[in-house]
Amino acid sequence: MDKINYFQKEIEPTLLQIAATTAGNSSFEQEWLVHHLNKTPQWQHVLKNLPLLSLHTLADIGQNQPINGTELTTHLQVSKGAISKTVTKLIKYELITRFQRTDNRKEVYYSLTTKGQQLNRAHQQLHNELNVKMQRLLVNYNQAELALIAKFVKQIQALHAENFN
Repeated sequence: MDKINYFQKEIEPTLLQIAATTAGNSSFEQEWLVHHLNKTPQWQHVLKNLPLLSLHTLADIGQNQPINGTELTTHLQVSKGAISKTVTKLIKYELITRFQRTDNRKEVYYSLTTKGQQLNRAHQQLHNELNVKMQRLLVNYNQAELALIAKFVKQIQALHAENFN
């Protein structure tokens, strides 16, 4: 089998499957979180209505609180509009609070509520478990093999970006 056929039969379907799984990652994370937050209707409702960006915004707030919207846009590499919409939703579900410091009344800051801390801890637990599984996989490869894989995947991404953007 020549290289292009091998790529199309053995590698490309796996890459597409990874992309599809990653794009649908929000529902996987939501299901895991509902299961680990006692499956209460309250959490089911909240998580059903929180996109993946909301979970990552919550995590960034938890790591860097108090934090303002500008810092969130920089850390998460999304627009101010996306952050504004996301924090509005997180406030609505009482996961974060919005406040102004006494020394800077102009700037709005965010921090986690108790409920937000609970969700953030569960989300971090999920990522910790995924990291342990990834570590188990990575021990099968040396640094040179990982560098080669990274180079290959980046070149595929660049090819797609060149052709589809």
